[in-house]
Amino acid sequence: MRVRLLSVGSRGDIQPFVALGVGLQARGHDVRVVAPENFAGFVQEHGLDFGAITVDYQAMAESDEVKAVMTNPLKAIPHMRQTFLPVLRTVMADSWQHTQDADALVYHPKVLAGLHIAEKLGVPPFLTLMIPGFFPTSAFANPLTPNVPGFMNRASHGATGPAATLPFKGIINDFRTETLGLRKIGGTIDET
Repeated sequence: MRVRLLSVGSRGDIQPFVALGVGLQARGHDVRVVAPENFAGFVQEHGLDFGAITVDYQAMAESDEVKAVMTNPLKAIPHMRQTFLPVLRTVMADSWQHTQDADALVYHPKVLAGLHIAEKLGVPPFLTLMIPGFFPTSAFANPLTPNVPGFMNRASHGATGPAATLPFKGIINDFRTETLGLRKIGGTIDET
């Protein structure tokens, strides 16, 4: 089976996908890790095929521009439109380029294209996240929310999942229609 693993972000976002890839490959699967190009060596030194996403999230996160934006929410919205949306377009386009032969997709939610590529290809999508947040549970509160009483744990997860992708609905629908030839989606975009 051709399994394509999609992840972006820091090493903490990529390394678990590499570990999964090594395990899948050891069981006879054809594995490709699609990740930012600065992780090519890391992926390949573990004997895995690599597909480059031509964005370096680490360099972006460490830039003075991004640090300044993160300290001032008023700067964040214009910065997102000018810088981050083109980055997301690149991530989605590169993801599509390296997954068209997939039999299954395993993807990090930051790769907004994962679910939609799987739909286009008619293959099973597997949303994978190393921290809780996209899957509601009553066992604990969403780590992105302040402390809530135990009976509110499940409800606290409403801030992530489908609602987390809502700000990106336009760019996702552009990708769906222009690149994948799929229909637009209304409402929230359910990643789960």
